[in-house]
Amino acid sequence: MKKLYKEQKHSLYEIQNKIGVSKITLYNYANKKRKIDNMPTKMLLDIAYYEMIEPNELIKRIKEYLKWT
Repeated sequence: MKKLYKEQKHSLYEIQNKIGVSKITLYNYANKKRKIDNMPTKMLLDIAYYEMIEPNELIKRIKEYLKWT
């Protein structure tokens, strides 16, 4: 299963459905086809809220995880 960060609670599919983005959007970030630094703030906040994690901690974990995958 593709992930944005190691401790991710929901699948990318579940997150995308919940926050209302297309089915490929988060996969593009997970596959490094899009840069995390260019992720819209609202999308980051929506993911953080759904995953129950602070936004700053979320972006830190995503960058750390994707650096090593």
